[in-house]
Amino acid sequence: MKKSRKMKKGRHEQAMEMAKEMIDKGIGMSKIVEETKLTEEDVTKAKDKWVDQS
Repeated sequence: MKKSRKMKKGRHEQAMEMAKEMIDKGIGMSKIVEETKLTEEDVTKAKDKWVDQS
């Protein structure tokens, strides 16, 4: 894997973790998308996954 792909993957994982923390705090979707630069679809998928694991 190229270094740039690894860095992008690392940033994405950090953004997903940040989104999880924001969801846990009850922060709204639009603010999460704005702050993390993730898509609403990514955040929704992740949220559904975290809820299933609870």
